[in-house]
Amino acid sequence: MPSLSHLRQRKFLTQKQLAKHLDVPLQVVSSWERGIFEPRLRDLQRICATLEISIDDIDFPDTPALLGIMREYEELKKGDTRFLSSVRGRTAGQ
Repeated sequence: MPSLSHLRQRKFLTQKQLAKHLDVPLQVVSSWERGIFEPRLRDLQRICATLEISIDDIDFPDTPALLGIMREYEELKKGDTRFLSSVRGRTAGQ
């Protein structure tokens, strides 16, 4: 699976251009590409829209937090009512 850097370059975008389009600092894009930080789900969605890819097309370092976000995203896509209920319950208590 291609990295964010590879997908960005395939669209002939610099880190600076991608950062500007996503409205994030250049250092954030650089940190994502180096695996220092991972994008939030909202940022992942914007990255995918900008690069015209699916979330399944991008490879980030397999960190536990990111894997959890991706699992939640996949469950949301399926429309699993039990999962949606548990998410609603967790967010309602916050």
